[in-house]
Amino acid sequence: MPNTIRNLILIALGANVLAAEAISLPQPVPSPSAPIAVRPALPIERIVQHWRHDVTAPRLAALPQRGRALNDAAIALCEKTTQERLDTARLRWIDAFLAWRAADVLPLDPALQQQADPGPVESPKLETAIRTSEDQWDPMNPPSTAGLRAIEFLYWGNDQPKAQQGRLVFRRRCSYSALLAGKLARELDNAGARPPASASEYLQRFSAGIGQIMQSRLPGTGKDGKVSGEYDAWRSKQTKAAMQAGLATLESAFAEPAKNGISLIDALNEAGQKPLAEQLAQALNAARREVDALPSDSNTLPRDGARLTGLNGALSQLQKLIDGPLSEALARR
Repeated sequence: MPNTIRNLILIALGANVLAAEAISLPQPVPSPSAPIAVRPALPIERIVQHWRHDVTAPRLAALPQRGRALNDAAIALCEKTTQERLDTARLRWIDAFLAWRAADVLPLDPALQQQADPGPVESPKLETAIRTSEDQWDPMNPPSTAGLRAIEFLYWGNDQPKAQQGRLVFRRRCSYSALLAGKLARELDNAGARPPASASEYLQRFSAGIGQIMQSRLPGTGKDGKVSGEYDAWRSKQTKAAMQAGLATLESAFAEPAKNGISLIDALNEAGQKPLAEQLAQALNAARREVDALPSDSNTLPRDGARLTGLNGALSQLQKLIDGPLSEALARR
């Protein structure tokens, strides 16, 4: 066999042997890639369960009770207009008003909100309604002549609480206050008629409730720094207590341990979003400090507006957190 052919045969045989050995050798196993960290989604159903059962249900249940108690006190006052009975009616009004302020940061029927709290009192129109009332509600009366604030006006006047017993002796005036209390009680009996709200509806209402406090329930300040304008519950001096009631509802929704479902802060921590949970806790604490620092007598609010500026700033931060990061976190599935 010529040397060239023999050499080619040997090379081929050697290549086959090497190939066979390579096949029999263990092959390298590719190293596993590092797992991709996936942030757990928030348990939205459990959060909403907490909001519906632990936060909303007890506050809605309180409204009919407080409304009926106010109605009973208003009727008793008109039967015998004594200072003692007026004081009792005022206390029942405060109970109903604070229960309302605790609930109206929650998703409620808009019609109920308009009926119970239509806005600032227009006293000339209210006086006209009193003169023309015939022991039944006239649907043509302006909204500003009814609701909680109209009753407050009749019980306290414009910072003239001592003069109101003498004024309520007049039958039409006292009858109109009882008429409004009865109307309010019937409306509050239907407080729970609204369909259950979704997570996004809750957040929208939480944000809107904070906005209402900043826009229409705090006194404004003029260029001279003095408090001015109509503001929430100034006649009964319940401005601070009303804000505390609304803030307590938000604290319950966001921070308090849940009996049903899970609170939002606990849910954020469980989902690995601790920084956002801490931001929310800090914003709630800041708002609480500012509200608690207000004077109990709203008519002595600081004239330089510094306290109001601090409160508005704290509430604004809480609102921005709800509108931004919290809404985004709850929208993520």
